[in-house]
Amino acid sequence: MGAVSFTGVRMPGPAGTVIPGQPVIRREFPVQQQLQPQQQQLHSHEPGVKLPEHLCLLGCIVLIVDYQRSVSSAELLQWTKLMSSRGAEIETMYSPRITHLLCETSRSAVAQQALRDGKRLVTAFWLNDVVMKQHMFPPSQVLHFPTPFGDAERPCRNMLVSLSGFEGDDRQRVRFMCEAVGLKYTGHFSSQHDVLICRKPEGSKFQKAREWRKPVVTTSWIAQVYFGFLNAIQQIHHPKYQQFNLPAYQQDPLKFELNMAGNFLAAWRIPVKITPESLDKFNKLPAQLRLKRHSSTHSALGNDGDIPSKKKLKIEEEDRDKHERSSSNVDAILEDVIKGGCEDKGKNRVIIRFSGFDSAEVSKAALKLGAGVAHNNREATHLVMPTFMRTPKLLCCIPTVKFILSPRWIHESIQQGKLLEEQPYLLKETELERKMDIDLLKILSSPQREQLFKGKMFYITPSVVPSRTVLREIVECSGGKVVAQPKSMKAISELTQKDENGYIIVSCTTDLHLLTEVMKSKVGIYSSEFILSAVLKQAIIGAPFRIEP
Repeated sequence: MGAVSFTGVRMPGPAGTVIPGQPVIRREFPVQQQLQPQQQQLHSHEPGVKLPEHLCLLGCIVLIVDYQRSVSSAELLQWTKLMSSRGAEIETMYSPRITHLLCETSRSAVAQQALRDGKRLVTAFWLNDVVMKQHMFPPSQVLHFPTPFGDAERPCRNMLVSLSGFEGDDRQRVRFMCEAVGLKYTGHFSSQHDVLICRKPEGSKFQKAREWRKPVVTTSWIAQVYFGFLNAIQQIHHPKYQQFNLPAYQQDPLKFELNMAGNFLAAWRIPVKITPESLDKFNKLPAQLRLKRHSSTHSALGNDGDIPSKKKLKIEEEDRDKHERSSSNVDAILEDVIKGGCEDKGKNRVIIRFSGFDSAEVSKAALKLGAGVAHNNREATHLVMPTFMRTPKLLCCIPTVKFILSPRWIHESIQQGKLLEEQPYLLKETELERKMDIDLLKILSSPQREQLFKGKMFYITPSVVPSRTVLREIVECSGGKVVAQPKSMKAISELTQKDENGYIIVSCTTDLHLLTEVMKSKVGIYSSEFILSAVLKQAIIGAPFRIEP
C-alpha cells in the first residue's frame, strides 16, 4: 500500500484557557550526557510482531485533546477516520484504557493525568510521520513531543528569529519548533533579531550575525528550550550551542538527545501488545470505519462478462443492507470525538470538572467509579469545588453544567463504590450567593444560560485582569464572540444601533490610551467585572461597571 498523505500538522491558533499542570522544566542540562542502555530500549509494538502496513496503529487507543481549538471539525474528522483505518481505537474521554494522548501541550490537566498514568503523549507531527512511514515507532524528533508551555507561557514570545541553511521539510520543522516556544520568525535577518539558527556556519546571514554580535546557534538550543530547559535562553551564547561541525548534526540537524524528553519516554519502554482478539476486533469493524472504499459504479457483470444470477444479486443486496446498517452511523461516532462525547451514551453521562483544589487523587477515583474527567469546560456535566467561588472554571461551566457539588460527593461515592445521588451534595446558600444576591440552584435551572451573550461582540484590551484568554473563554462559553482587533467607529455604530450591547469594550485604566477615539464618541467601556457579574447574575447590567475617562 502506498503512503497516504496526511495534512493534519499545524500549530495552534488562538487558544482557550490551559489548565496549569506541572511544567517539565529543569535548571541545567549536561552537554555531552549520554543515554543509559536502559533508556535506549524504547518500543512501539512488541518486538518480533509484524503487522501489515495498513494496521500500523493496531493496539493504539487514542484520545485527542487541545487540537479541537486549532483544527477544524472537518479536519479532525479526517484524522479520526485515518487513525481508525490504521487499526487505532478513538476514545472520546480520558480513561485508564487509552494508550496514546494526542496533544499539543503537556500543561493540561488531562495531559498531566496521562503522564502520571504512564500514557504515551504525542503530537500530530508524530501521527503524520507514522502514517507516512506506515509503521509505528517511538518519537524520534522534537516535534513528536508536546511542549510544557501553555499559549500565554511561551518563553521566547518577545524574541525574533531567522533561519539559515535549512531546506525543505527540515526548514518547516525548525520553524514549527520556533513558533512552539513563542519565537517570531521572519525570512530576513536584521540587527533587530535576537537569534539566528544555522544549519552551517556560513552564508550572508551568518556573517551579519557575527558582525552585529548576535547569537548564532544550532537546533540543539531550540530543542532544549522546547523541552523546558529555560536556562538555555540565558546561556544562548554558550559554545555548546555552536557545535556546527559535530558529525551527528551535519548528518541530521533535527536529531536531538532523547533524554531531553524526560518523563515522556517512560511509557515507550513498555510495548503496545497485540492480541489475536484485537486483530479480530478490527476485522469485524464496519467497513466504512476501515475506509474500505467501494465504487458506486461497481459493475454488475461477473468475471466472464455474464449477467449475475438473481441469487447472486439477492446475496449482494443483503450484504449491502447489512453494511449500511452497521456503518451508517460511523461518521456520527467519529465526529463525536470532536464534540467530546458519544451521543449514544445519552444525557446520563457524568463528566466531571474540578476547581479550587488539588484533584489528582479524586480524578483517578472518579474514573474508577465510571465517570469521565472533562478535558475542557464545555463538556462538563458536573463541577466539583470546595466552596462556591469565582474561578475561571466556574464561570465557564455555569452555562452548561447540571450540578455544582462539594468534594464530599466524590469521597462518599468512593466509600459506597458507586456514584451517589447529587442532591445531598449541592453547593447552596453560600457566602458568595449572599454577597451577590444570587441563587445558584435557580441559575442552574435556567435553560437559556448558554445564550447569555448570544449576538454580542466583545473587544478586550491587553492589560485586563483576568487575562484576555480567560475572559475570551468565559464569553464564548456563554454564546458571545470576542474579536482580536477593534472595530472601526462606523462598524461600532452599526452594531450598537441594532442593540445597545451589540458591541462591548472591556478594558482597564491602563489601556484607555488605546481607546481615545472610542471615548470621544461616548461608546461604553466597561471593566472585566461586566462579564464576571453578568455570568453569575445571568443578566447584563452595564452601568455599575462602566469606566469613566
